[in-house]
Amino acid sequence: MTNNDHSKQVLIASGVNALLGVWLVISPLVYLYPLENLESVWSGVLVGMLIALIGIWRSRSPRENAVLSWVNIALGSFIALAPWIFDNLDGAPLWNNLFVGIVVVVFATWSGRATVVTRRQANA
Repeated sequence: MTNNDHSKQVLIASGVNALLGVWLVISPLVYLYPLENLESVWSGVLVGMLIALIGIWRSRSPRENAVLSWVNIALGSFIALAPWIFDNLDGAPLWNNLFVGIVVVVFATWSGRATVVTRRQANA
């Protein structure tokens, strides 16, 4: 694989994560989270904004800032575990957080790995 192929991998993975971050921001409106779940709503909105911003930042500099992928891995893990951390989500919001969190972790890992492989090729 060439360096350009790895840059495309970062662009795709980070772009998907940016979209998933936007989804986390709007999903409380789609699922009409109950008002008693405000901490879950705000954590999802804030973490979603961070995931989206990091995804955009990574896609703008695919050969740098691989550490941002690790940040998205942590944020995705938090979102996946949030229903149990806050102990107040069930049904669609629970599955939404779990699914989105896992997918963010997978794509952030794929993005970060691409940068590491590109750096190894450049140093070889």
